[in-house]
Amino acid sequence: MSVVDKVVSGGGRLLALSFLQRGGTFLMNMLTLRHLPTHVAGVGFSLELVLSTTFIVREGLRLASLREPGIVLTSGKTAPTVGLRQLINTAWLCTGLGWLCTTAAAAFMAPRLYSVDAADFSSFQLTLYLYCISAAVEFLTEPLYILAHSSLIFHLRVHAQGWGFFAKAVVQVVAVLYFDLGMIAFGVSQVAFAIVQGVIYWHYFVLQLSDPSCPLHVGSDLLPHITAGVRPSLLHFWKTLTFQSILKYLLTEGDRLVLSAFETAQQQGEYAIAFNIGSLAPRLVFLPIEDAAKAMFSKLLTSPSSPQSNDTSNAKTDALHMFRLALKCMTLLGLVFVFFATNYARTLLFLLAGYAKTLDNSAPVLSTYCVCVYFLSVNGICEAFV
Repeated sequence: MSVVDKVVSGGGRLLALSFLQRGGTFLMNMLTLRHLPTHVAGVGFSLELVLSTTFIVREGLRLASLREPGIVLTSGKTAPTVGLRQLINTAWLCTGLGWLCTTAAAAFMAPRLYSVDAADFSSFQLTLYLYCISAAVEFLTEPLYILAHSSLIFHLRVHAQGWGFFAKAVVQVVAVLYFDLGMIAFGVSQVAFAIVQGVIYWHYFVLQLSDPSCPLHVGSDLLPHITAGVRPSLLHFWKTLTFQSILKYLLTEGDRLVLSAFETAQQQGEYAIAFNIGSLAPRLVFLPIEDAAKAMFSKLLTSPSSPQSNDTSNAKTDALHMFRLALKCMTLLGLVFVFFATNYARTLLFLLAGYAKTLDNSAPVLSTYCVCVYFLSVNGICEAFV
């Protein structure tokens, strides 16, 4: 199966997963927001910023790993290649850096929650620690994600994230509606997601150890090997892409950073409600297409051993054709939100979040955000190609 066929097949699975995960998350958030005060939603908005901050370190490696061969199945039982061991070592290095970032985020954010609402300080602080625990668990699974990602094993990601979302949805709804845990429910559900996803990843690769065609044969093959070291070119590419990820983070999360620094929890909650509704399309449709496009362009445009070959020319032609097609589709989808969604923002807010949420400034914010959806759609494909 060619790279394009693998990516199209995997992209279809990722799109189905996105409809399940993002759409389900949207319904779950709307259900819980109806039962929570607006300022609590604002605090949750800030805590999600902590997660996205700690995950910056892994985004560059995820993209860089697409240029690595990953797991190559063989006809006989062979030892892991040096390149595969170096990829695993680099992935575990990412895990260590992620744990350091998570610890730093918890230490930085914990005292600042006191100014949010002194009466709810203990529950907010506990929720922060739960979010950091979930991040630590996800980083523990990161080496396996890197292996699957570089090998284009999309079905594993679909399976793991799908069941992880299901666990998160059940735990959050039950914790809010039946146990009235409030903000703590968000942290508990996030931990449930990380654990279920991690168990599925580890279970899959442990089963692969018994497959003679897989170069990984014992559990220690999934752990770092000091003697193999790391590949300097991969580290350099990871560093370069991490700087790009930081720039992307500042651009995409700039709104949260500004709100967290200068606005009250009530105002953050109003924006969070509008954000949860307005960002449904980017999360549901645009993000899986962007992820599949990144994988396809990275594999197609990887420099081969013979740069003058016809395969190189065909790959560039295919990449350009797919880029133009994806850009046209994203443009048409984005314009739908510009011309239609902006005029029905208040009605949509009333139907989804309830009458009480239409009395504040959430409706104008939602209307403005719908215009941004167009630029998000075009930027995602251009960024994937670059």
